[in-house]
Amino acid sequence: MCTLTFIPEPSGKACISMNRDESLGRPKGRGPEVFQRDGLHVINPFEPQGGTWVATNSLGNAFALLNWYTAAEGVHIDQPRSRGLLTRDISSSRTPTQLEDRLSINVLRRTMPFRLVSFFYQTKAIIEWRWNGIELSSRNFPWKQNMWASSGFDEPRAQQIRRQVLEGLKQQPDTSTIEWLRSFHASHDPSPGPFSVCMHRDDAETVSYTEIEIDPDRAVLRYFPGPLCRSPMPHMKMLDIHPAESATA
Repeated sequence: MCTLTFIPEPSGKACISMNRDESLGRPKGRGPEVFQRDGLHVINPFEPQGGTWVATNSLGNAFALLNWYTAAEGVHIDQPRSRGLLTRDISSSRTPTQLEDRLSINVLRRTMPFRLVSFFYQTKAIIEWRWNGIELSSRNFPWKQNMWASSGFDEPRAQQIRRQVLEGLKQQPDTSTIEWLRSFHASHDPSPGPFSVCMHRDDAETVSYTEIEIDPDRAVLRYFPGPLCRSPMPHMKMLDIHPAESATA
């Protein structure tokens, strides 16, 4: 259960924001660290077992994972591999082709359905990869404002309501700033509950908020350990961007 938002600023900066919604009984995530993977530096928050739901690397590429609940209905996998480990393993991808190669069917057959949204800053490409438990597909999006949502409660309705909230907030000024994005991810419209962007249920809620800002020089990841409505203090990590590394195998 998550809400993911992307906006490109007029300055050339790209902003990616994500609410992570989870069961209250699930172990808490940990703040971001810088890792070295396959010759690149990567920043991501992580789960106790090492997986992650969002990451960015020193090329300015970013990746965000959403569970795909509607596709998961009726899918059964014995001892499935954590989707968070998949996100960790692809977080050093340099190009869409390399990412697709890493999403091998042999690995995916042990993975429950998901939607992986990838952002390639240097080429201004957004690609959503979808695994339904049987086949992998992809869809390209233009480099402009967009939103994705998932929900184990009623996924189609959650997507519809959260998009309506986003469209309503577009009437405000300064809709291409990180401050505006935070106001959206803290929203309880139309009321606090399973469909609000800042989600609250008896058994689950928004447990963290992560934002990534990427420009030609650096990538900054801020991790807020709790819903924005409770004003948690962020943990921040930063990477310098090195476009030449994209040619390094």
